Amino acid sequence: MSKRKEDPNWNPRLRNQGNPHARVDTRPAIGRNNVMPMQGILVPSPKFVGARYRLGTAARPTSIVFDNGFLDKFPPRKPTAADYVALTKWKAILSGAESLRPDWQDACQAYRHFLEGMGLPRAFPYESYIMNDKSGETTLANAMLDIQDGAEVIWDDERADL
Repeated sequence: MSKRKEDPNWNPRLRNQGNPHARVDTRPAIGRNNVMPMQGILVPSPKFVGARYRLGTAARPTSIVFDNGFLDKFPPRKPTAADYVALTKWKAILSGAESLRPDWQDACQAYRHFLEGMGLPRAFPYESYIMNDKSGETTLANAMLDIQDGAEVIWDDERADL
């Protein structure tokens, strides 16, 4: 059963709900899981700071820029013996996970590509991610909230022009 049906207080407008990695809130005054911290309540809606939507055909955002992440922050160096030992260790852990956890198939494929993919792009089934992964469910819920907020902005702009 999904969290939405279990929890009558579940609010889809709170973007941190549904986090599968949330830690238990150990504050003695509250003592519940997934309590939204005060700073989260003060974050403005994406309606005010998020994506800007417009009516028309879909277009790929020009703001997405692919880079090398932190690879450009450090000078390249030749791998050491310790690096090869660590790589062997992580490949063994990956092989064990592939054998013992068939439910981790997608994660293991992604990690194998990370280790052996030589920096090549990797395509993955996004639909499967949003339909079958707890984090994907949260990603989809947040995307739908962004779209709703964008629709409200467009509606408000259109009404202001009247």
